[in-house]
Amino acid sequence: MAIYSCFAVTVVVLAMLTQKSHSQDVRTGQFTQCCGSCVSGPQGSPGIPGNNGLPGNHGVPGNIGAPGRDGAKGDQGEQGLIGGEGAKGDRGEQGQTGGDGAKGDRGEQGQTGGDGAKGDRGEQGPPGEKGETGSPSAPTRYKVKQCVWNNLDNGVDSGKIMDCQFHKVSSTTALRLTWNGTIRYAGSTGGCARWFFTVNGTECADPAPIDGVVYTPGVNIHRVSTIDGLCYNLPAGSLDVGRCAGLSYLVGDANTGFNSYSRMILEELDMSAD
Repeated sequence: MAIYSCFAVTVVVLAMLTQKSHSQDVRTGQFTQCCGSCVSGPQGSPGIPGNNGLPGNHGVPGNIGAPGRDGAKGDQGEQGLIGGEGAKGDRGEQGQTGGDGAKGDRGEQGQTGGDGAKGDRGEQGPPGEKGETGSPSAPTRYKVKQCVWNNLDNGVDSGKIMDCQFHKVSSTTALRLTWNGTIRYAGSTGGCARWFFTVNGTECADPAPIDGVVYTPGVNIHRVSTIDGLCYNLPAGSLDVGRCAGLSYLVGDANTGFNSYSRMILEELDMSAD
């Protein structure tokens, strides 16, 4: 079988070398060569479709076209949300002063204001007329004050019992100090206690202290007593006049103002007529 086949092929090749004839394939349009007169055989069955070819390379980008014309105006959109407050702007320049406005209605009556500051001292006035000559027999009284206590019943044995504030007008006047009320000293044995005045915490020194002393042999007796005197060279102004007590002999119990009224009388007197 193999030998005959090779021979047949050799014959065909020799035939093709001796004579050439051309015919055109009606399916592909290509010319084929055949030996002698070419006779078209019957049309064969369609071949199996070939595989897809490889994709070609991208083309070169074209030039940019001319800008288009503006389109027609669109419809108005819906109202947007209100935005938040912006940052505070810089202060503007000072505007020009405006003209006077119309006169307003009368306001309500305001409250009465407080006292104003003390004014400056006025000028010295002219001298007054000479007064009438006073009686030389009685000193001039500037001011009198009385302090009163009910049932004082003070058991201080040593120290201040009470005080009375006084404003002295002149530094050249005398101050009369008077006490009236019950005082008492009692103890297991005989002894005494001393009651005296002070001015601003100090006993009177001009002309002498103003005091009183009670001595008892230990008996509990309350007696009404009056202690009185004048004190000189005291300054003008506020004075703290005190009534004090102090034990003078042995140790006992002092009492002032028991179950009765007690009073301190202060008088400022002009003693220059004497």
